[in-house]
Amino acid sequence: MKSTSIYQIFYKSILPIVGALLMSATLSAQAVIRVKQVDTDADQIEIINLGDQADNIGSFWLCLGPGSYVQINNATSDNTNLDPGESLVVNYNVDATADGFSLFSTPSFSSTNPEILIDYVQWGAAGQPRVGQAVTAGRWDDADNFVTGSSPYVFTGAATDFGSTFWNAGSPVTVSILQLACGGEVLQVTGSEAGPTAGGNATDERRTIYAFQPDGAGGVPTYTGGAWPYVIVPNGFTADPFISANITVGANDILLINGWPAYQYVLDQNDQAANGTFGPWFYFETDGELSQDACPPACANPFPAVDEVSLMTSVGGSNVATSWDAVLGQIGCQIQVRFAGGNILGSQIIGGANASSFNIPGSVLQLGTDYEWRVRCGCSQSPLVAGPFSSWQPFTTPGSAVIAVSPNPTEGQSFATFSVAEEGQATVEVYDLSGRMVGVIFNGMAQPNNHYRFEFDGSSLPNGIYIYRLTTEREVQTERVLISK
Repeated sequence: MKSTSIYQIFYKSILPIVGALLMSATLSAQAVIRVKQVDTDADQIEIINLGDQADNIGSFWLCLGPGSYVQINNATSDNTNLDPGESLVVNYNVDATADGFSLFSTPSFSSTNPEILIDYVQWGAAGQPRVGQAVTAGRWDDADNFVTGSSPYVFTGAATDFGSTFWNAGSPVTVSILQLACGGEVLQVTGSEAGPTAGGNATDERRTIYAFQPDGAGGVPTYTGGAWPYVIVPNGFTADPFISANITVGANDILLINGWPAYQYVLDQNDQAANGTFGPWFYFETDGELSQDACPPACANPFPAVDEVSLMTSVGGSNVATSWDAVLGQIGCQIQVRFAGGNILGSQIIGGANASSFNIPGSVLQLGTDYEWRVRCGCSQSPLVAGPFSSWQPFTTPGSAVIAVSPNPTEGQSFATFSVAEEGQATVEVYDLSGRMVGVIFNGMAQPNNHYRFEFDGSSLPNGIYIYRLTTEREVQTERVLISK
């Protein structure tokens, strides 16, 4: 009869639970590969990963019907590994008039398995090749449904949406940034659906967009009239990566910025115009906040001081890093350094609206010494308009390197002990009084707060005085040793 230990009982009971948990964690994240866009004018297919796990689609197949297919690895030299949200554009000849496109994970082109027939879209006419397979696999809604209009054909649904309902014809809207003459930045849109809206006739040309204050952030436009057309985006949108606003599409394909409906202004006649901020109308800034001027604040005197809480100091091996929070409206800052409680040693101007740090070079500082720094920022150099200096911020540079030799005098055998103040390359060498090097004790990287001890055999050297020299990246220390036999 076999005996069973308590450890065997534990592992038999716990391993299935651990395995189930690991499998659950694995299944919770997956790639969802979909066809994002078909551009028949450019003969290009865009494929996107709408899941939350990376997947390599190089082995997938593009197919337009029996006899017309190609593996993605053979259609592009680009990286086929798609991270979540990443897409790949592949060149592939498609019929601009009418066609049906399938994406397969394997070359089983007659399959109705949705794990193999990944996605499908048809345009121009019903009944395209493989549409029956796609309907059976749940990758298309009905064989008689197809996308109408002009290319490109754009998928606007979510990862689990399939069928003609989630495809539109035409290019997506582009949300971009206009820099005003005063330096402020506001949002614009290119490609809005042209034509009449409840707010007026919209244009598809690039225009500044606005918010109507009575709307609020509820997503429903309330203005009716002729001067403020709605921004309608039936084919989705792309946005400048420097825009941090939350951009979405609401009911009836209205573009929303942080929940606020977006409008054009009919008196803006070109892409540089931004005339629509008066009364209840506001610009959208890049973060989606509303403003009627969007201009940076003027240079006010007195200018604010730097936030004392933000002042930071970090003493490193080769420099001293200082930092602070930039002051709104600044054009630059000034930092000063001095011996602790002493005279100012130097001053440096750091230009820019985002100036918020400076590295004090270690080469201008003495080892093992107390220093202080302070900073102020300003909005004008002539005349000078700057805030008061911050309080002095103390720091101490690392101590110096040390070398000691024992016994001293010695009959030949000796031990060199040394330490360094900062990490870096170090050497310990032995010289006679003529300057000739007679030995190398150490050559390598040394760390601070460590004590190194090495033996040196000088028994073959003539009697006399020798120099044991420690060299680091910033200093040299020596010890005189008498060899007497």
